[in-house]
Amino acid sequence: ISQVSVPDLAGWKSLGELTPEEKANMESYLKVPLSAVDKKLFQSFLAGAVINAGSDESYFGRIMAILKSFGTYQYQLGFTDDVSVAHLVNFLTSTKNGDCTEFSNTAALLGRLAGIPSRVVTGYLASHSLQTPAHVRGLYVLQQSIPELQKYSLDDLMLVTTAHRHSWVQYYLPSYGWVDFESTAYAIPPPANMNPNNQTVIIPLIQPQKELAPVFQFPWLLVLQILMLLAVAVVVLLYLYRYGREAALALLARRGGKRGAWALYRVLLMRLAAAGYHLKPPTRTPLEYSESHPEIREFAAAYTRLRYRDQATDEEQSQMWSQLRQDYAAAIRVTKKSGLKEWLRRIFSLRGLYY
Repeated sequence: ISQVSVPDLAGWKSLGELTPEEKANMESYLKVPLSAVDKKLFQSFLAGAVINAGSDESYFGRIMAILKSFGTYQYQLGFTDDVSVAHLVNFLTSTKNGDCTEFSNTAALLGRLAGIPSRVVTGYLASHSLQTPAHVRGLYVLQQSIPELQKYSLDDLMLVTTAHRHSWVQYYLPSYGWVDFESTAYAIPPPANMNPNNQTVIIPLIQPQKELAPVFQFPWLLVLQILMLLAVAVVVLLYLYRYGREAALALLARRGGKRGAWALYRVLLMRLAAAGYHLKPPTRTPLEYSESHPEIREFAAAYTRLRYRDQATDEEQSQMWSQLRQDYAAAIRVTKKSGLKEWLRRIFSLRGLYY
């Protein structure tokens, strides 16, 4: 769908020149990427087309003079990708034969030299006049395969192929904006037998494909992420359990008695393990374990007395408990090694979970 404006030819003929502000805004469309030699050649051609030909030198008159200057040039249907300056110079001075790309790019360069902002547009030229019986047959084949096309009659459809590729020039007209101009309008029409639009139209077969069963791909990345999250969660839980157990045992030890003594002994063993001491085998008694670690011998003796002495007065129990607390504090001071490395070991060690 397109909107086409009807040109006011009389208005175009009375156009004035660009204002300084328009020249500044259109600066990039007035640049001429030519060497001095090539620029002189294009300027010479422009002078012959406009001044020497006695054409109207007004703004719109210069546009028409450029287009009419191709009156002796042969237009060949097709589409060339080579738009180099050397190729355009050869077209302008030697072959005088080319397709839409040579005409449009040359017209744009001449327009800029004439002080007219110019640019080249490429696309496809869709027209009912370019639809051959081969195109109609191709549309029929496509219509049978594409349900969406079945909503329209063949007369309302056009088949656009690579043969319809086209290039043209746009000139900026003050008060109007960018306007399309067919740069081959005054060229010699192409020979009838050289129309690529008359070539065979190839329509690919469009057939519904069976949906293939999706290939299972093991989600390695997802599994790895889940395992990493589980590992982090396990580590966090272990540290929570370690410090939670130490806190619970320390709270239990405050109650005193044999149960409190047992809890205090467990806290000491956990802290010794965190400090790097050998773990106590279950078969060894506190006194036997203290033989390897003399620094806790006093605590082991006090713990054994309090834990296994059945007959003792309340005062004796209180004295033994007080002595156990003192020996515990002394054992902690002696076994607590200094230094950042030792501090980190005590903080992050999980060896105490053995107990």
